Amino acid sequence: WRSEQPVAATPPAANDDTAQQSSAPASEILITDPAALASITLLDVKQYYVNNDKLGGQLFIIEGNVVNNFPTPVSLIRVEATLLDEDKNIIVSNQQFCGISVSYFQLQVLTEKELTDALSNKLEVLAKNTNVQPGSKVPFIFVFRSVPPTVRAFGVRVIEAQKPENPDTAQ
Repeated sequence: WRSEQPVAATPPAANDDTAQQSSAPASEILITDPAALASITLLDVKQYYVNNDKLGGQLFIIEGNVVNNFPTPVSLIRVEATLLDEDKNIIVSNQQFCGISVSYFQLQVLTEKELTDALSNKLEVLAKNTNVQPGSKVPFIFVFRSVPPTVRAFGVRVIEAQKPENPDTAQ
């Protein structure tokens, strides 16, 4: 895992299964090789809990940024967050495209449908996670509900990105 950190000792919350699928357009090269993806780094990864009365309890949040360290632009960066037990066994895993931002206030007050809609906002993904220039960063966020009490750590890693087939045409 690129980033693995212990989970704070606060009662866990929930898993929001908003995994998304992608397929690279013909003019894009899909990058899934972990060695190549090492050129996209994680920055400012943190976890915290948020009370949401409309959802009846706490949400477990993992958020941060990815940074494009390729010499060319990339698009549709996708990350995976995994919740682990004390023996590093995977308990829950979720995948999400980068580019989504949800405020702390929204996490406190949105209904389940509103939160699901916010976490799957394709326009926000396309606006923030397309043609990401070298050195630029893109936010990501995971919202988990019903987190098992055996969760002791979490991991986040980049699992996919797209590069233009001909970098000279990327602007």
